[in-house]
Amino acid sequence: MTRVPPSAVDVWFLDPSGTPPRAWIDVLDPAERMRADAFRTPELREQYVAAHAMVRTVLSTYASVAPSEWRYAYGSKGQPRLVDAPVDLRFSLSHSGPRAAVAINVGREVGFDLEEVDPGKDGLGIAVRFFNSAEAEALRSCDGSERAGRFATLWTVKEAVLKARGVGLGSGLRTVEVALDAGGTVRSVTAPGGPWSVGAWAPEPGLRAAFAVRDAGPVRVRTFRIVPLGAARPAEELGPPEQSAR
Repeated sequence: MTRVPPSAVDVWFLDPSGTPPRAWIDVLDPAERMRADAFRTPELREQYVAAHAMVRTVLSTYASVAPSEWRYAYGSKGQPRLVDAPVDLRFSLSHSGPRAAVAINVGREVGFDLEEVDPGKDGLGIAVRFFNSAEAEALRSCDGSERAGRFATLWTVKEAVLKARGVGLGSGLRTVEVALDAGGTVRSVTAPGGPWSVGAWAPEPGLRAAFAVRDAGPVRVRTFRIVPLGAARPAEELGPPEQSAR
């Protein structure tokens, strides 16, 4: 049985897979199956099934509950919460194309976001419209090769904090202020409801991840890979270089 140590967040990454087997679909609840069936392409449906079967598999590593037996309630913004769980697990799922990961915490809300770095995206234009002026200026001052990565870092941190607060993007990206140092690493984060501890890193080239929990101290990060309904293994290579958060 996996236990989350005090002041720690576990992040579980989906192991790449092909077409989801029937067993993965069978562990989903009726609402999840209905959402899966609503996708317009088989590819998107398969990604949804894999990610949500992964979440149920991960939750079952923390308690003696079968993946199909977890029950969810949903908040006003659609965020899921466990019902009648034997452990006070909080989780946040994010996916970017075929990649997916879920962050797990005990007793505190956690937000998590995963984004691909897209050099073709107008990150500066988005920042000018929706970020604060210091963040936009930080992107303007770096060259194009760095800008896409730093934009993805800013975006994932902002979304992770908003998810942890239980609010959507409509509450305002500017309400989360993120300062980066000269190397593009997160130096500080200010947002309502804090203080916040945030971890932001590149688990793979061209990918950015970030989590946020309401905490004043450092947070240890543990990273794993897992196959839905299958084996899990530690994956330190996917974690932050220093395995701690600000």
